[in-house]
Amino acid sequence: MQMRELFKKQYTYLREVLGVEAIVMPPLVNELEYTNLVLLSAPLSAEERGLLEKITQAFGWSSYDAITADELHGIAKAKQTFIFGDEAKRCADKYVKTLDAILAPSLAILLHDAKAKKLLWQQMKQYMEA
Repeated sequence: MQMRELFKKQYTYLREVLGVEAIVMPPLVNELEYTNLVLLSAPLSAEERGLLEKITQAFGWSSYDAITADELHGIAKAKQTFIFGDEAKRCADKYVKTLDAILAPSLAILLHDAKAKKLLWQQMKQYMEA
């Protein structure tokens, strides 16, 4: 709350004393680099974590960094990215720069929807053959 009050006071000072309506300053941006990134819409349950391990192993990833959309602060640069879920996709559109990305439904959906899981496996197979 003190920050909001400070910003209001600063804005009032700038407007009334300096005659400036608004000043736009770019935020400080952290750039984090990853080799293999898994971007999630929500934290994982034990079952979802197990499925994620199977997916990444099938794709040939021996290691990866898994983060939720809420945990991403700044810009993430990655060579390869798995994006699970709509919230993660919205976040990736804004904050992730990647060479290759595979979009998939959330792991919660993949656990209970055999058709979605089959489509993901087909997509991964096509990706690896290319």
